Amino acid sequence: MQLDIPYHLENFIGGNFIGPLSGNFIDNVNPATGEVYGQIPDSNAKDIDIAVKAAKKHSLRGVFCRLKKIHHPQ
Repeated sequence: MQLDIPYHLENFIGGNFIGPLSGNFIDNVNPATGEVYGQIPDSNAKDIDIAVKAAKKHSLRGVFCRLKKIHHPQ
């Protein structure tokens, strides 16, 4: 099976697609054919820190922080 459209993924951080800070990507290889059919970001600790900060920022001002806690019977 051959894919006609290779894909190039980026990190999804703070509602936006952002390439890795290093600018590096890893080839995604079809193990059956050895063919490269896409690339994924080679993210590192700095990318993770940015993602975590964005998640905390959005969770503190987002919908979930305004929801009441639901108490489940034990």
